[in-house]
Amino acid sequence: MSNIFNTNATVLENIKVNPQTFRLILKAPKIASHVVPGQFCMVKTRDNSYQDPLLRRPFSINRVKEDNIHILYRIVGKGTQYMSNLSKGDKIELLGPLGNGFTLKKDTKNILVAGGMGIAPISFLATRLPNPKDSIILIGAANRDEIFDVDYLKRLGINLLIATDDGSLGKKAFVTDLLRDLLNNLYKKRENIMIYSCGPYPMLKALANICKEFNIRAQVSMEAKMACGIGLCLGCVISGKDEKFLHVCKDGPVFYTDDIYWS
Repeated sequence: MSNIFNTNATVLENIKVNPQTFRLILKAPKIASHVVPGQFCMVKTRDNSYQDPLLRRPFSINRVKEDNIHILYRIVGKGTQYMSNLSKGDKIELLGPLGNGFTLKKDTKNILVAGGMGIAPISFLATRLPNPKDSIILIGAANRDEIFDVDYLKRLGINLLIATDDGSLGKKAFVTDLLRDLLNNLYKKRENIMIYSCGPYPMLKALANICKEFNIRAQVSMEAKMACGIGLCLGCVISGKDEKFLHVCKDGPVFYTDDIYWS
């Protein structure tokens, strides 16, 4: 477990992005200096005087700036409700960075695809692209209030396309519809393409099918419930090809789509 740290991070800011979504900015120098896009931390989402929720929760790293890391999260239960009440100067315990992140390829046309809260690791990945101005990011969500990091990504110079289910921002479509249209155009040019994605399972499954159709490889960051984050509890197992089982925490969370059995 080299380069994995159990640390008490200091809250610098806890910014309300929308009624249910927050950006937690933490001073965590050891994690910040070692994390790569796609990795995550296990966060203790309670005070030491309570035992509920007992287990830590996994969160992707959304940004890194010097000694600071950003976690983008949505209130969905007791743990994230606790996080939403954190204030500047509070301490929160983290274990990380964990898992395997994205592998950037040289001399490829990079296409990043984010669905909903899947924007968290995709934004971080965008900061490490060798050719941001020649890359494209596709963002999809239910509505405009669920689209995050747009101004931040624009400042990086990356090309940006947006889809919402209700048409309130960008094109009224699924983000995978944007991907199909884009690949139809790029495929004619015989571009060397690599796709990186994170989002809900149905979106990633649709993306995997599109990539198979176009014979393009893609790396996807998978989400799963997990108790330990280091491969001991067996709580985050998914089905891989050839009847193998994969641990999202240890073997992933980033996988190639053709290594997963999409049920």
